[in-house]
Amino acid sequence: MVIRYADMFAGIGGFPLGLRQALGEENTEFACGCDYDRHAAATYLTNFGHDVLGDITSLDMASLPDFDIVFGGFPCQPYSRNGKHYNSGRIKKDGKESLKIQDSEETRDELYLHLVNLLCAKQPPRFLFENVKGLQTIMDESGDSYYDTIKRAFEREGYSVHTKVLDTADFGLPQQRKRLFFVGFRNNLGIRSFSWPDPIPRTSCIADILETDVPEKYLLSNLWRRRVCKKLKDGQGRPRVRLAALRDAYNETIVPETGKVEPLSIIYGDTPSGGPRQMDKLYSIAGISPTIATFSTPAIDAPEGWRILTPRECARLQGFPDSFRLPTADAQAYKQVGNAVSVVTVAAIVRKMCQDYQ
Repeated sequence: MVIRYADMFAGIGGFPLGLRQALGEENTEFACGCDYDRHAAATYLTNFGHDVLGDITSLDMASLPDFDIVFGGFPCQPYSRNGKHYNSGRIKKDGKESLKIQDSEETRDELYLHLVNLLCAKQPPRFLFENVKGLQTIMDESGDSYYDTIKRAFEREGYSVHTKVLDTADFGLPQQRKRLFFVGFRNNLGIRSFSWPDPIPRTSCIADILETDVPEKYLLSNLWRRRVCKKLKDGQGRPRVRLAALRDAYNETIVPETGKVEPLSIIYGDTPSGGPRQMDKLYSIAGISPTIATFSTPAIDAPEGWRILTPRECARLQGFPDSFRLPTADAQAYKQVGNAVSVVTVAAIVRKMCQDYQ
């Protein structure tokens, strides 16, 4: 039996790749999709042969073709600690400490409403949506929980909704990537509970996904050649060269048992906050990677020298096969891969969701 899918906020296609991995490509069929980013849409077309529609806010939902499942990685920037509109001020409500968005110009936190409209118009049997785990602790300007508001909105359209934070590292990839997933079943299916996939033993590390013959442009010695550490001075009070500062600190950091992926060393440099970028943190290839982001990439102690991960290595950490064609421009490749959903995590969830299709 073939399952037809809609891919909203499609990005470069992590959801359909996970669906194919779970059910087999021959058992899946593209119905429709959309994405605001034309560069991501071009990558989607290159790899899947499908054009996706543009801005979701301009779609006539009722006119879209029917489908069996809808995917949606609705924008996470408003709920992410890395988002520019994220307010670090803490508030308390009902005894719980939360963080609050306070920016009247931020509208991306309302884009989930278009998924609500889609559910209302098309009533697909299933949906799978994804966002950052921080969504659970963010409140709007009035102090209401975004998570509760969004979950209730999906439920009002006639769905049983199940949520859980899953980590990519628990499904075979050496990347710590904790994301909140929403699984929904139309009420008339009679599915009132959902059994989430069990974690599998971790057997891989960063060393397993590394490329060979990596170009020298990825070496920190080249990337940092003209960059200094303003907060670290030499004996005469001058800012120190970043690479030299890292060499002095290397392997002196004790890794605490925090539950997070900790770097071997950190350089605090020239960011507005004084905090480090990802490439200012050096990670061991014997461990796992921190979350791949869109704006910077982790540095590693590779055999050829300290360097950042390549776009292909980042794609591997997201579960994309090497046959997947990435943009030639590194900046676009990093951005698109960092925005993508983890393929293996999607596959594990979809296997549970679509057991009657197998």
